[in-house]
Amino acid sequence: MIVKSATQKSNVKIVVADDEAFMREIVVNALSSGGFREIRSVAKLGLLQEVVEAIYPDLVILNGEIADGDAVEFVHRMRLYCVGRNPFVPVILTAWHSERAFVRRVIDCGADVLVTKPFAAGQLFARIDFLATARPSFVVTSNYLGPDHRKSPRVDAFPRFDVPNTLKERIGGREFDPEDLNSRISKMFPAMMRQRQHCQEKEIGSQYAAISKAARERRPVEEISSVIAAIVESAARYAGEMARARGGGNADQADALVKMLRTIAATNKGFSEEDCATTEKMLDALGIMVPAAIVPETGSDDMGVSVEPASGG
Repeated sequence: MIVKSATQKSNVKIVVADDEAFMREIVVNALSSGGFREIRSVAKLGLLQEVVEAIYPDLVILNGEIADGDAVEFVHRMRLYCVGRNPFVPVILTAWHSERAFVRRVIDCGADVLVTKPFAAGQLFARIDFLATARPSFVVTSNYLGPDHRKSPRVDAFPRFDVPNTLKERIGGREFDPEDLNSRISKMFPAMMRQRQHCQEKEIGSQYAAISKAARERRPVEEISSVIAAIVESAARYAGEMARARGGGNADQADALVKMLRTIAATNKGFSEEDCATTEKMLDALGIMVPAAIVPETGSDDMGVSVEPASGG
């Protein structure tokens, strides 16, 4: 049902999470002045978790440096549907700094945008307007699930997912129906996780192909130590998501693969013929194909979360 109204800002549910009281007040006052009425503010990450588990917010504005936990990891878990009711909720992270390492983590977690403090109300409204009108489709890779913010369109193997955007729908006047939203999530999210698993399997197979070739050629372990470290990380991520209730798959076999790869890596001697044979059997049991090509898949195409610079106003 579409309500005949230009905007319905007063119906948009926004959660502001910041342990700095003055910043919470600034953001809440700015939102109120902009016509938003359904605003909840919390001072702790733990309280934010309670809120997103209890209601369906249309937007989360979160201090990326909040003191009582890891805000970036929290967003990552939201995207993987481990926290909250809606893995697709728009998320604005805020922070006083934009160091490269921190921005990289923000990019990887699936947040929509990082706004550096202090910022003007106009900046905040511009980002909200963007998320309500031009939010990118989601993409899924082996280690990323979130909006595709790459600056130039690309034709690649990553399918786009037009995920539900209740921020856009509420502002556009659509009546909120939690059952309808749940239905849309339940139809889309499993397909996204299958895509993620496919990317992870492709990544592991490609990494092992490089290791196997190096072992046959008896190349020094130093030449492939980075690939060995990468396959351990890839396999651990793959096993971890299989172990989750919403991830599916053969978790026990994946966990056994991780343990074996870690044992091999710890010896720092590379892969013996026996190690290769055992690994190939385990990959085959998991349905992971080993390609003929030996160039490892990184699975880490830069999804480029945009960073809003600090404003002097």
